[in-house]
Amino acid sequence: MSFVDWVKLVQDVGFPIFIVLYLMFRLNKRFGRPDQVVRHLIKKIREKG
Repeated sequence: MSFVDWVKLVQDVGFPIFIVLYLMFRLNKRFGRPDQVVRHLIKKIREKG
């Protein structure tokens, strides 16, 4: 995939969803279950927002 394809994908899917998916893969080693990762990310987003 080229950079332009990635940009189009991010625009189509939505940037926050892309970030969540990326962080889920990155944090998968630290967190055992994906639902824990999602809850943790939502908690962090709410704290900052």
